[in-house]
Amino acid sequence: MKKIFLLGLLLILIPFGCEKGKENSLDTSKLKKIKQPHLTKEQRKVFPMRYESSTLKEGLRALPFKINIPNKLPFKFDPIDSLLIDDIDHNGEKLGVHYGLTHFGKSTLFIVDVSIYNYKPELEFDLEYDEPEQIVELKDGVKGTYTGKSTLGVSYNLNNTNEIDNLIENTLIFTKDGMYYELTFVANVDTSEKIKQYVNNIANQML
Repeated sequence: MKKIFLLGLLLILIPFGCEKGKENSLDTSKLKKIKQPHLTKEQRKVFPMRYESSTLKEGLRALPFKINIPNKLPFKFDPIDSLLIDDIDHNGEKLGVHYGLTHFGKSTLFIVDVSIYNYKPELEFDLEYDEPEQIVELKDGVKGTYTGKSTLGVSYNLNNTNEIDNLIENTLIFTKDGMYYELTFVANVDTSEKIKQYVNNIANQML
């Protein structure tokens, strides 16, 4: 009788265990897998699988953790219509989430490229860039570091004729509760310190 009771209890618990594991991994059922035809078969085994959501809400629901999307922005930004999600080990647990905040004015530009990781990533910066790191304090005692040049440092064109110049670019990295954040940005509005205030405000909304 005791054996029958234990067997029944085990059968009840198994579905809950499976469901718990599912909740702790990426739900790809409504995501679009991005094809990477330039990769070889062997490279596909070691490179992350990349997915795209059809809407922001769908992307947020697919994640096994919560992220906060900033909504109080210094300029009018294009709406975030999707998330890019990298499945590092192809098992839905080790993830990188990416989206962009973009503002294009008549002669102004402000772009923040956001990456969020639920593991400690190896962040690469331009080693030839000599600007010293700057430590800033975000809310809840979180410290952020402005380090190196942004990876978005390319020429942007307006109306295919006027090139936007005087770009200020940098990267803010910070971590909280096992989540790692990287905000890479370029802008040509205001001063470098003012732009960093804008980025700090965006970062605080993510914590």
